[in-house]
This record gives sequence, C-alpha cells and structure tokens, in this order.
Amino acid sequence: MATEVVPSNRILQALAIHPAGPALKAELRWMDFHSPSDTPLWRQVIGPGANVWDHTISFYRHARLFARIEPHLQDPRLKSTFLLGVLSHDFGEAKINGVGVGDMAWYRRTPESERKEALIAHGIIGQLDLEPPLRQRMSLAHHEVVSGGNPTLHHAFKALERADYVLTALHVYAMGRMGLVIARSQELIGKVITNDLTRTILQFTDHYPRSIGAYFHSVSGTIDSAIASAAPYLHSYKDTDAQLKIFTAVWQDFQGRNPGTRDVTS
Repeated sequence: MATEVVPSNRILQALAIHPAGPALKAELRWMDFHSPSDTPLWRQVIGPGANVWDHTISFYRHARLFARIEPHLQDPRLKSTFLLGVLSHDFGEAKINGVGVGDMAWYRRTPESERKEALIAHGIIGQLDLEPPLRQRMSLAHHEVVSGGNPTLHHAFKALERADYVLTALHVYAMGRMGLVIARSQELIGKVITNDLTRTILQFTDHYPRSIGAYFHSVSGTIDSAIASAAPYLHSYKDTDAQLKIFTAVWQDFQGRNPGTRDVTS
C-alpha cells in the first residue's frame, strides 16, 4: 500500500490567504504568564509556542516524528487522519473580526468553549481554497483526532499536546541560560514542569514509551536543571511547593524505569 501524503504546505498556503491565517498569527499563547514588559522578547523566549500559527507548524512537525515511531500509527490511512487532525487542531482559535474563542489555557476550557472552537474550525476548513475531498478528509480528521471521534487518535493527540507544554517550558529555560528572560520565566518553568510533566508521565509515557517516554528520558538532566532553577519560586507558595513534592516523587520513579527503545528526536 502506498504511503498517504498529507499536503501540509498546500493546506498552510490556503490557510494563510484565508482571514484565519493572519488571525492565528496574531493570536498569542501563554498569556497567563505575559507581562506588558515582555512583548519585545515574547516570541524569542517562548519560542514556536508564542503564537498559534507558529505553534501549529511546530506541533505538526513533532507529530510527524511521533507518527513515524509509534507502532499503532503505521497504517497509512490512520497516520494521514492523525496528521490532518493535528494540523487543523487549532484552526478554531482564529478570532476573525474579533469574533471567536481565541487561545485558551487547558484549565480554562469548558465543553462549551470546545464545542465553539470545533464549529469555527470546521467552518474555516470548509472555506479553504482546496479540493472538496481534501476538505472533507480534514473535517473528519478534526472530528476524530481533536474532538475524540476516534479514541485512539484522540489519546495520542492529547499526549502530544501535554508533552508540548513541557517543551515550551524547556525552551524558556534554555533562553534564560542565554540571558533572555521574561518577568515570569521562573513561574512558567516551575508550574509547567511540575503540573504538565507530572500528568504526561502518569497518563501517557507508559502508552508511548518509544517516543514521549524516550524523549523525556533523554533530556532528564535538562529537566533536573530547569526545575532547580524554578525552585525558589515554587518554594515561595504552599500550593506550588506541594506540587513540587508530587512531581519529585513521580519524576524519580520515572527516571528509575527502563527508557524506550527509540528517541523521538532520532
């Protein structure tokens, strides 16, 4: 069976000339950690996760590596559906003429906001200058991957989404080592690693040991250094100090396990 190819460049070109394209480029992410003084450095410090457009491209690239490694995604049609869903997963965050839900942190999302975002995404997909069969495949993929129509693909998507939060925290840490910081760098690094890496380990690394599990094993030294850099902030508050203790126990248990057979970056 021939491998199905996801025409990501054509899809992104069609999105770029739709009103959603500029809207996604203007939609900043991680705004819960943003201060007005951060704006000049925001894109550099946060990295490709700083706005929805750049995040979409970066996340899709990670998904391609993930799909290349994970055994359950080797069927060409399943892989194509997964990648189309990933590529379109944040189309619904476009605020066109000020209308839409925009980017929203995971802990602020509600079933209603998720429903609205999905409706916006399907509307945008239906308007893209692409052949109708491709638009139909994209709409189905969004339903199966993002909205949960296919539980297996949805689970893989949620695993990557959670892991991607940690990648942003590690990027912020790396920029800090180069002297580039935002006002709340310590807070972002500490909260994301202790919350999102904890959840990633508990919920997903056993399911994806060759990719997500192997990656976090491979950067364990960096994670140790990053969490140490955020410790002064975490120890300053009772709730974050408690979460640090939970993370430490989970992280030590994870480090004691046998790493996966392949690294997601290979």
